Amino acid sequence: MISSATSPQERDMILEKFQREDDSLSLLIATGSFVLGFDNPLIHTIYVTCPISLQLRFQLTSMLSRPYESKKEGLIVDYVGLDWVPLLGM
Repeated sequence: MISSATSPQERDMILEKFQREDDSLSLLIATGSFVLGFDNPLIHTIYVTCPISLQLRFQLTSMLSRPYESKKEGLIVDYVGLDWVPLLGM
């Protein structure tokens, strides 16, 4: 888990592990300002557990849709029931 309580050195180490495809770290929980900023095409699933702005929804979907050779799809699990229709252009 990465939060404001995590030291910068720990954050760097965790992010390096998370970005390696061959590493066993496959789940990363980020809170607050740490939700964005991961430029990692390996991200496959995002869990939304609290209300977020439309802007953040756009950013999450674009982060999730980054192409990668072994990634065929992405998944957003929305526990809040947000309106994702504006993102689909409908």
